[in-house]
Amino acid sequence: MSPAHWCRFNVKQVFQKLKPKRTYTKTFDNTNPVHDSFTRLHGWKWYEMTFFAHWTPSQDTITILCLNLPDIARDGLCEALNTCASKVDLKDPYSITVFLVHQVLRLYDDSVWSIRDHVCEWESNRPREPNYGVLHEVARHAVHVSETLEVASQSIRSIQQQHQDFLDSVSRERDEDSDGDHGAANHRPVAWRKHHSPFRFPLKLVEALTCRAESNKARIQNEMQLNVEGTYNIVSCRLSIPPLRRIARFKFESASKQGKKRRR
Repeated sequence: MSPAHWCRFNVKQVFQKLKPKRTYTKTFDNTNPVHDSFTRLHGWKWYEMTFFAHWTPSQDTITILCLNLPDIARDGLCEALNTCASKVDLKDPYSITVFLVHQVLRLYDDSVWSIRDHVCEWESNRPREPNYGVLHEVARHAVHVSETLEVASQSIRSIQQQHQDFLDSVSRERDEDSDGDHGAANHRPVAWRKHHSPFRFPLKLVEALTCRAESNKARIQNEMQLNVEGTYNIVSCRLSIPPLRRIARFKFESASKQGKKRRR
């Protein structure tokens, strides 16, 4: 039974005004962040959050360390712990991890719907000459959002399995130390959590967000294809206009010459 566990979540947040970033940061090692605060100037930002939880069963305490949380997640977590402190089971080190996961899911929800807003804006306002740089920027961020959700789903599933292993170990220990009805009564909370995992709902929610993110990717690809075809048609029409004008002018000059001959 491990007294400590940790998890990490990356979220990409896209804002209203996007513009292509012409440079990139080379990765030399894993100790320094790849992205800096200047990415906010280009309309997006990475949230790279890490959580550590240490459980002291002899004192019934759980100590958590939260790194790189954005303000909205930090405030939401503090509010949730203050209002729902009675729901934290200090005999279960993963009970507080549920609160952390729910706050992270709020960021994932904002991330997915920010991409959706950009897609809807392109669908409702299709310019004759689209800005392909911005369009490809939306597509690039949509790919990153889907990627982070896939990893988050795997992380939550792993946490759920670790929690299940912890409950199984507690159950075995109680089986060895208890007997009779008194032991059965002690088993009830553990047995309930084993069959009603608190991570089941967050896992279903992140899977639903993944489906929405994939839908966003398909819609933005549809817009890119539509704009490419539309631009091709516009260019074709523009290229065909001069020959048509020359043909019309030739016909006009021919008709004028024939009219002059008849007059003579």
